[in-house]
Amino acid sequence: AALAAAGAGAPRPPAGLIAGPVEPHVFGQLFLFYNRVPPETLLFWGRAAGLLLLALLLIVLRLWGGVFALAFAAFDPNLLAHSSLATTDGGFTALFIASLALWEVSPAAAGAVGGLALGSKATGIILPFVFLFCGRARMRSVLISWSAFAAVAVLCYAPTGVAGLVDMLSFRSAQMGSPAPTYLFGESYPQGHPLYFPAILLIKTSLPLLFLGIWGLADKRLWKGREERRRLILAAGALLLFAAMSARRQLGVRYVLAVYPLLALGAGAAAASLWKRGASFRLAAASLLAWHAGSSLAALPQPLAYANEAFGGPAAAWRLMGDSNVDWGQALPELKEFIEKNPGGLILSYFGRDCPSRLGLEAQDAFSTPGPCPRGELLPVDVGREWLAVSATKRQGFYESGPPAWAWLGARVPAAVAGRAILIYDVSRDADAHERLAAMYAAMGERAAAAREAARGRLLRRALQRSS
Repeated sequence: AALAAAGAGAPRPPAGLIAGPVEPHVFGQLFLFYNRVPPETLLFWGRAAGLLLLALLLIVLRLWGGVFALAFAAFDPNLLAHSSLATTDGGFTALFIASLALWEVSPAAAGAVGGLALGSKATGIILPFVFLFCGRARMRSVLISWSAFAAVAVLCYAPTGVAGLVDMLSFRSAQMGSPAPTYLFGESYPQGHPLYFPAILLIKTSLPLLFLGIWGLADKRLWKGREERRRLILAAGALLLFAAMSARRQLGVRYVLAVYPLLALGAGAAAASLWKRGASFRLAAASLLAWHAGSSLAALPQPLAYANEAFGGPAAAWRLMGDSNVDWGQALPELKEFIEKNPGGLILSYFGRDCPSRLGLEAQDAFSTPGPCPRGELLPVDVGREWLAVSATKRQGFYESGPPAWAWLGARVPAAVAGRAILIYDVSRDADAHERLAAMYAAMGERAAAAREAARGRLLRRALQRSS
């Protein structure tokens, strides 16, 4: 509705850019970049909706869990990162938590908001099971919540109704059951890893939130008179994690993003308990919250690449994780800033859905995957300074189905890492790098680019021989 109000319409790509039907991700890119409304406007409204739902989440946590729960969630880098994107992950998290909070007040309202959660993301299907687990002694309440859940979920898929809902669930079930490669701790796993999500949560959760959250949810004494709430939180977190670990598609912490507000509720209970014990304990609670906030703010302006201090911090994230944990194509502005400060020719292997040329980044393309974007021109053979920029996901080489591997970069130290997601190498005098690029281009059938790189390599070899 917000996009329609902004004047968005059907995409109008240039003639010849796309031939035939396109898959949904490519359609989304066409809709964004070839609309009658500028992409910045569309992104503004898409992100505004996410931030609005983040505000809803924080209000719910304040009312349900208190000031400390609100504070830990408000400074969580993962919630900040994904709620500010035009995706469904942040919105689903807000609706998921709101549904849980409403269970104590009105099963019908809990079910209705749960139906909205399912309408935003298929993961919402676990909510009826959470209600069943926590309301076995009150089956009437469970049935009321289920009825409201089903009714709203079907309405979300109007005009196709039940058929549309079933089709969505079938599609997502097949998608999550199909194997997808995973990157974890510097290793690629072609069909995922059974401990992927626990490991990702260990890396991407701040140490204070991890400590206080686990303590707060494990200690029954902190929940006097609210034991049912603790069971509800634990059941929701366990089912969410179990569902994610059962899937064979493991592409980021965003799949279990709703775990973070649940941890914040546990951390809030633990911090509130410390606060009641006296001045020294208050100082401890305040210090842990300050550590959590400082760790999160240190990851800005790219909180997507957050990793806690035990794993080397955000600067080390690209060595440990891939895809939306680190690199979702968000670092082109930082790459442009680097090139403006360090002028030279650019060879770019980009992973993402943006178009580098849209930002004024003129580059020789090296197997980028941005979809329907104009290709850059080849660099002159006699260019002076020359940079090779490779997205972390491309460098890791686990997510693509066919492009050449960049493993030969392993011995080279990047001159910079733009936005913690694009590795930049100085190849101005690196004949070996150009020879390897020539072989890569040749293997992919790009003869002109292969010839350019081979000629550049020969030129640098001759210069090296003359200087020696």
